[in-house]
Amino acid sequence: MTKSALLLLAALPALGACASGTGKPATDQSGSELFQSYCANCHGTDGRGTFLNLGPSFESVREYWGADSLLVYIADPKAFAARTERLGEREMTAIADDVPQASRERLVEFALTLMD
Repeated sequence: MTKSALLLLAALPALGACASGTGKPATDQSGSELFQSYCANCHGTDGRGTFLNLGPSFESVREYWGADSLLVYIADPKAFAARTERLGEREMTAIADDVPQASRERLVEFALTLMD
């Protein structure tokens, strides 16, 4: 199986989580709920990664990320990673375009708490 096929198979559970979420619109979800909907399948429910290591752990990375950089990153991960040597090639999907900015900010605020 090719690397691309493996990445697609790995992304399927995350895509399902994005579509289903909590059943509430993003505007009504807390930062924690948004994280569970969009991030937890790869980064783990507590931000410490998953057994498949699909997304890295958030532990000890706060020095690299702030709210502004995370907001830009989740909007277009590949473009952000291309400008940042430290990240290299990343296969993270962008957060859905229909998620409003205020919801993105709640998500990022919660994600930052997992980086302590």
